[in-house]
Amino acid sequence: MALGDLGLFARETLEVADALRPTDSGRAQRLAADAARVIEASQSTDFLTDVNRHAVSTALGTSAPDRAERLARAISDQGLRTKALANLVAALTTDPRRAESIALSMDDELPKPFTLVALAVGTDEADRRTLLFAEAERAAGRLSGPDRVPALLALAKAYET
Repeated sequence: MALGDLGLFARETLEVADALRPTDSGRAQRLAADAARVIEASQSTDFLTDVNRHAVSTALGTSAPDRAERLARAISDQGLRTKALANLVAALTTDPRRAESIALSMDDELPKPFTLVALAVGTDEADRRTLLFAEAERAAGRLSGPDRVPALLALAKAYET
């Protein structure tokens, strides 16, 4: 396969993995891992590679969180990187401390305050909840005007509960 076809190979491999997931999850995971190897081998920073890194990171979130995080952090587009990290946080329900650490390190994009609010609402520890709400407020305050409004509304709604 030509080097230029790596992005296409990864995308097609992920599509096959998604189709197999309901009937053969083991094989689907192996195919997603193959796509991850291809994407990890690419040093490209173009948008297609970023989209593929996002897709593979999301697909590997629960089965290989270390690899998923490396791929997400390798995304050059800040918005896409933040979305990939938010997907990973959502997948890490069994490891809330790691999910919290990743959420706190996310770039100041719209998914960050939403992710922090979700983590705050999901915790039973008052100190952690306070910390997460405070950071969500700071993150919302750093957003541009159009993005700030939905983030602040999400915070207000969470405070009501």
